Amino acid sequence: DRIRARFPSLPPIFMERCVSDAFGRRVPAGTTAKGASNGKEIFIFLDSHGGELDVLRTVFHELFHHGLSKTLPQARYIKTMLKLVADGQPPTAPRP
Repeated sequence: DRIRARFPSLPPIFMERCVSDAFGRRVPAGTTAKGASNGKEIFIFLDSHGGELDVLRTVFHELFHHGLSKTLPQARYIKTMLKLVADGQPPTAPRP
């Protein structure tokens, strides 16, 4: 609440126990989802975190995705995120 008071333009952030609680789906075996952003809301999956600092890191990570998705055209954002996953490393800086 203190953070929201200082930054009123933040998207809604929902704390869920796990992915299936939020979306009714499971993540593939061997993967861990800590959070997700759909462009309107941010979801944090608490079972995937080791503590409060870990949750805060994920919130800021998802805020980055949220902001980037508002800055780039949707097709470019999706292409950039898929390249990140495929390469296992950050792609070169995306160009709008």
